[in-house]
Amino acid sequence: MICILLNHLSLYPSAWQYFTGRGYMWVSAAEGFFFVSGIMVGLIRGSEYNKTNNFWQMAKKLSSRSIKIYLVYIGSTLVSLALLATMVALGVQYAPATVQGTVDYSNINNTLWRFLNLSQVYGWADFLKFYVVFLIASIPALWLLKQKMWYLLVAIAALCWIEPRLANFPFEASYLFWGAYFLLGTTVGYHYENIKKFYYALPKIYIKIIPIAIVSIFVLIVSANIFANFYRPPKNLNLISQIKSVTLYRWQSSALTNTYFYKSRTGILRLPVFFIFAGGIYIIFRYFEDHIKNKLDWLLGEMGRNSLRAYVVGAFFTYIFRLWVVDTTFIYNTMVSAFFIFIILKTTTASWLKKIVPN
Repeated sequence: MICILLNHLSLYPSAWQYFTGRGYMWVSAAEGFFFVSGIMVGLIRGSEYNKTNNFWQMAKKLSSRSIKIYLVYIGSTLVSLALLATMVALGVQYAPATVQGTVDYSNINNTLWRFLNLSQVYGWADFLKFYVVFLIASIPALWLLKQKMWYLLVAIAALCWIEPRLANFPFEASYLFWGAYFLLGTTVGYHYENIKKFYYALPKIYIKIIPIAIVSIFVLIVSANIFANFYRPPKNLNLISQIKSVTLYRWQSSALTNTYFYKSRTGILRLPVFFIFAGGIYIIFRYFEDHIKNKLDWLLGEMGRNSLRAYVVGAFFTYIFRLWVVDTTFIYNTMVSAFFIFIILKTTTASWLKKIVPN
């Protein structure tokens, strides 16, 4: 969540770029966001469904959640539009690139309709429109998983990833691309306990080797990503030039990586590489889990437990900050970004907000 918010703010260069990758790595936090959300649906709603065998109860809970997120999405969009209308009325100058989406003033009714049917976005809460659809889609997905047809769901996810490259659809292709991560996450979440049992039933030598192998491959891929798309050898070999080359950390184009890893996050190899990233990060976090929980639960824990509120609040403050805050120096960007996260954290955990925005 913090990576997504910092990348939306995009105040770089800063110290946070080494944590977020500026959103320009071969895998970004966005993919993890959808995958983990799918895991939670499979883990929580799937577990409940298995215990109760009540399809309609499961469907009702997921539908209710979808409706809540839809209302939050519409509310967030209306707030963004109200801010825009206020700035226009006051004659405030702003750069259109600071927000996502455009408003067609010549046909405002059509614009509002497109917001309502999730075909257009304005503001920085655009991921919510995907969740509205994905939560409804998870109803038949959980039914398939309960019928032990996980292979069919994996095949559907694979089609979601591949098919948009072969055909055009009357809706945004991102619903299919992001849906692949969500459906695979749902499958993993539903079978989480079975996956654990299978893993720990392996010979002990495999249990030792597999995590080391995954982390090693993860480190190699990250290193290759940095070298291919971020590293620029300094013109001079003196210390100052070396430091500058590290702090700039600017993404650079590469025909090979653009084709297979980028293309607006739809590079064909991006999904398989995601699982290496996810596995490596999971193993590292599990290894340091106690230390992370003791030292950073006040931040990471609160953001995770209040993810919907954090995302909505983050969308609001991203809108505000990007209107007037511009990137300058490395230290300035680092401090402003830290203040940005601090404000989001404090607002997210405020008791009054919990009554307005569900979690």
